[in-house]
Amino acid sequence: MPDVAATPKNNKLMRLFLLGAALLIVPIALNYGLVPSTTLPMFLTIPDLSTDQTHIYRGVMCLYLGVGLFWAVSAFKPEWQRVAVITAIGFAWSIAAGASSA
Repeated sequence: MPDVAATPKNNKLMRLFLLGAALLIVPIALNYGLVPSTTLPMFLTIPDLSTDQTHIYRGVMCLYLGVGLFWAVSAFKPEWQRVAVITAIGFAWSIAAGASSA
């Protein structure tokens, strides 16, 4: 029985999904970390950010960019695509779970 994930059509769909996910996560990451004292009060209703909070949000930015880079690279490496799709689904699920508990 052939491996379903090895078909060219599935590889193309996974590549498009992973590239889309990577492109969507970059502006979100930059929103967290480039100028958090300006952008975050608009979206999260935080009045003033301390230095520690700023560094935490910059760390979150780097984590998001790292995950996005992994997804982008995995889009072109068929042997990584399954794992990358699973991490993308898990990432989205964890964001949704965190948002629903807030």
